[in-house]
Amino acid sequence: CEHNYDVFVFIAELWNTVSNLVLIVFGLFGLYRSLNQKLETRFLIGYFGLFFIGVGSLCFHATLRWDMQLLDELPMIYTTCVFVYCVLEDQKSIQYGPILPIFLFLVAISITITYLLWQNPIFHQICYGLLVLTTVA
Repeated sequence: CEHNYDVFVFIAELWNTVSNLVLIVFGLFGLYRSLNQKLETRFLIGYFGLFFIGVGSLCFHATLRWDMQLLDELPMIYTTCVFVYCVLEDQKSIQYGPILPIFLFLVAISITITYLLWQNPIFHQICYGLLVLTTVA
């Protein structure tokens, strides 16, 4: 962990802030390639999510404010739900119908509401970890 405001007085964690440029660039590059190759919308949404995670995390690590922490952490949940969809619906023909996106939407909303009310970062870490495990299991 780096010291806060060590390099600049207006950026809390400089290197954590700068490192998010990688997510922003990869997200934009993925959006460009997805549009260029006319990939399905789910891939556009996934790459936009990566871009948005990078922007949110950059804002959080630059300021260390709670509202910016939400901008960092909630897009991680939303984008991982998109990735879960991409992994489970891996064919051109839809396998689960509208049930899967509705379920994932409700999962994301439930996590968001609980996190806003409870404000416990461990809750976010557990939920995020379980979603990531779903994509690799």
